[in-house]
Amino acid sequence: MRIQFSGTTLLQIYIYLCGDLSYAKRVFDNDAYCKDEISWSSIIAGYGLHGKGNEAVSLFNGMLQMGIKPNSITLVGVISGCGRSGLVKEGLNIYNSAVTVYRISPTVEDCACVVDMLGQVGQLDRALEFINSMPVKPSPSV
Repeated sequence: MRIQFSGTTLLQIYIYLCGDLSYAKRVFDNDAYCKDEISWSSIIAGYGLHGKGNEAVSLFNGMLQMGIKPNSITLVGVISGCGRSGLVKEGLNIYNSAVTVYRISPTVEDCACVVDMLGQVGQLDRALEFINSMPVKPSPSV
């Protein structure tokens, strides 16, 4: 019996099950691989999850240069990566541009990532200020 995987499935297996970003990046960089919003979000989230915020931001910028619009899931991945890497300025810039330039309506999850990012670097007053000005009602995750 032969099983076929889509490129995105293979990408996610390498990222989440194997924890191997080098193989995931090989799949992603393959010219035969069709890069869409889902695959970009997956690779960005993978780098963010593994604490490689600079790489996640670089991939995010590459996605924008390719003309692919980010979505809320992309934001969670890149902002989480920024939080794990102490890239607060970059994370806030990405959040703000997503809302103003790309007209993404922030979700509770997006906002929770911003709060988490600020909390990880000890900017608790700034995190509280963000919570009080959030465009969505805070949930327990915030």
